[in-house]
Amino acid sequence: MADLTLRAKPTTKAAALGVVPKGQRIYVGDGAAGETYTACGKRWHIWYQAESKYGTRGWVAATCLKQF
Repeated sequence: MADLTLRAKPTTKAAALGVVPKGQRIYVGDGAAGETYTACGKRWHIWYQAESKYGTRGWVAATCLKQF
């Protein structure tokens, strides 16, 4: 998977709050339908609330997540 952009809202037009490097673990919360996007080689419309290890909270594309 690729680096993950943490966004203010579940849309690619929302402000980028930060970038989570590929392989870094994040805390993931509830999912929601949002803008359709293409990320990590897949097209989808589900986004998840997430928190980086530094405490930044935002939304991430579901297609780029891997469960541990």
